[in-house]
Amino acid sequence: MNDPIDDFLQQPPVLPVDAKRQEAVFAQTAALLPRRRGWRLSVAVAAAAAVALALISTYIWSRSQNDETPAPKRNMVERKDDALPVPEKPDPQPPAPKLIPVAAHPRDLEWKAFDADDDHERARLYFRAGDLFLAVHDDVDSALRCYHQAFHYCEAHDLEIAPNDNWLVMALKRDQRKEK
Repeated sequence: MNDPIDDFLQQPPVLPVDAKRQEAVFAQTAALLPRRRGWRLSVAVAAAAAVALALISTYIWSRSQNDETPAPKRNMVERKDDALPVPEKPDPQPPAPKLIPVAAHPRDLEWKAFDADDDHERARLYFRAGDLFLAVHDDVDSALRCYHQAFHYCEAHDLEIAPNDNWLVMALKRDQRKEK
């Protein structure tokens, strides 16, 4: 038994399709397709930009208003108290804290540690360089390099976890203890 669709596909019609029929088929097909939503996205982006612009301008306006307002004047009252004794000697100033010279870059400390003669000093400088790499420069790889060198040169009691150790040193010390 022959299927009509097979017959149609084997012998398609050879009549030319007129332009009106093509337009009608196109209109019916286009009506079935989903509509483009590009305009909705552009409206949403424009609304978000408007809100951001409003927030930024409000922030700038409020900052300028705060800068222009003068500080409130305090009411000063003159007091004449002769009962208070005037100290003869000013209180001695506390001694200024010692300033420890810090290298400009932790790499400088790393090189100083490399050149150090004493293993204890070398380990201390490597630890300090690793701390600076981690805290200031957020360079974990360089900090790891310095900490591994410090562990190589430090003494056994330095491998105990201390309260002032950072998270990376604590993890490395814990792993070092597991290896032994």
